Amino acid sequence: MSELQFEYVEFDVVPPGKYSAVFQGAEDWDDNGNDYGPAVRLNFLVMNGDHDGKMVTAICSKKLTRASKLTKFVSAMNGGPFRPGDIVRLDDYLGTNGSIVVEATQNGGSKVTDFVLSNGGH
Repeated sequence: MSELQFEYVEFDVVPPGKYSAVFQGAEDWDDNGNDYGPAVRLNFLVMNGDHDGKMVTAICSKKLTRASKLTKFVSAMNGGPFRPGDIVRLDDYLGTNGSIVVEATQNGGSKVTDFVLSNGGH
């Protein structure tokens, strides 16, 4: 039987608060797929203060429905709501500037819970 080895890693934690940030893209997120279904991780780069240059994320269901967290974030980056039949391409929002709200997670990490578009944000 082979020995299992693991490397312990520390993640940068951005404390709760409001930060200027830029949307850096999205990627498939499989870590919670069995419990909640397909998800996407939205990546935001903090652009001010002591945490300038640190990445913080929001995990969202891949459902783009009226009440979904993904719709909330993408509508904010879009500057307004979508209509039925609209096609959303997250790459269209790369480089979008705004303010994010970061909250602590139960396991000691951090997550983005809100995004507000800056004037001229995208």
